[in-house]
Amino acid sequence: AAKIEGQVARLQKEAGADGVGSGFTRAHLQLLALAAVANAAECRVKLKELCAAVGLDALAHPLAVLEDEYLLRLRSVGSESTVGGLHALRSHAIEAALLRDCPEAWGELAVRCLPLVLDEDVERFLLSAFSRRPEHSAALETTARGLPLRTWSHAGGVGRALLWEGVNRYERENHEV
Repeated sequence: AAKIEGQVARLQKEAGADGVGSGFTRAHLQLLALAAVANAAECRVKLKELCAAVGLDALAHPLAVLEDEYLLRLRSVGSESTVGGLHALRSHAIEAALLRDCPEAWGELAVRCLPLVLDEDVERFLLSAFSRRPEHSAALETTARGLPLRTWSHAGGVGRALLWEGVNRYERENHEV
């Protein structure tokens, strides 16, 4: 974890200098943060949409530095490129290092990340978020309810996760009764 913290601190410093010399910018740091939030839940995000969300050109190979640092991995699923972590624990350490000074930013990152998560991973992402970070459940629930549903598996994943969250909230609120 200390090595990852050192890598992230160096990248944050480079991004703070707007990539002078290294080409690593604040947009790359945002890309890493969004990917780490998803990857910590063992979920993948779509490369093209991730790059568009942070203002990077997917054709310019924006993951090169992050892959060289063993922070992210680019994969192909059919005709689509996805960004995944090397391991969930490694991604969790990256997420923790990035959010060390501002842990409350996790909720905003998760809300921005939700539409980028692959359809087959959206249920896992939401369940992980609802169970591990209940303080952000309301914002994620609102975002999930407003998502345009892309496929039946996407709709099923969102529906099952929202159902779980509803039962979980009901149990918390009525536990004493």
